[in-house]
Amino acid sequence: MSLQNFIILTRGRTGSTAIVDEINSHPEVICHQELFLPGSDEFGNLYEKYVNGEDVFNAGTYVLCPFPLFIRAHLSIENWNILPMEKRRGALDLYWDYIISSHHKPGAKALGFKMMWHHDDVFNGVVNYLNKNNFSVIYLKRNSARMVISGMVAKQRNVYNTRQRKAIDAPLHLSVRDFKRAVGNENIEVRQELAFLRFRELPFVEVDYETYLSDRSCFFSMVFSFLGVSPWVPEGTDYQVQINDLRKTISNFDELSEVANEIGCPIDAP
Repeated sequence: MSLQNFIILTRGRTGSTAIVDEINSHPEVICHQELFLPGSDEFGNLYEKYVNGEDVFNAGTYVLCPFPLFIRAHLSIENWNILPMEKRRGALDLYWDYIISSHHKPGAKALGFKMMWHHDDVFNGVVNYLNKNNFSVIYLKRNSARMVISGMVAKQRNVYNTRQRKAIDAPLHLSVRDFKRAVGNENIEVRQELAFLRFRELPFVEVDYETYLSDRSCFFSMVFSFLGVSPWVPEGTDYQVQINDLRKTISNFDELSEVANEIGCPIDAP
């Protein structure tokens, strides 16, 4: 039985790490975290172990070998961006065969992974492949103002995704100018992304983080019906929400809230 191929296409700070973890808990779905990552210093440490035959991709951050490391090890490709289109297709075919052969979930009907829009250098080379190989897209978005705040807080604390809650020692002050500019940019880019999906005629469903928090049954019904698998509401994830109360986390919350209301992205909403 052929698998339904899909990607979760999103931006940073949309709760995607936790959501992917929960989607992957469905008995008929395999959903990986990011595979098409930009180059990372961490890959240098993993590369030597990988080419020497060590099994370094069974648990932890990378369950599968990330694409940049894979094509370096198997195809001696150091720079994806300079490859002609034909070689890109060959590299993607080989990598997707590797992904399919690595899954060990009996009864799986859908196979996918997460991809970030802002990884332009990789995404631009992959989108044609998605189109030609019948991939569906789960487009995950979030209230832009809350997404920006989450990113600004994560950057100040240097805590992004974690399975353990880390207390905030003192409320943080966020730049109103940076906040306003970032929210404006996010709103523009979300509109562009949705227009792109429609233009490329990629089948997609639009879901949001707010529904994931407020109505899990509705959120996962949309996701799993789109993938054509059995209804399922996951029990949860051990990835932790790091900001439960914006007023206690942000010292100038009222100032940011006023700006967010002006832009049309209220942050006092659930």
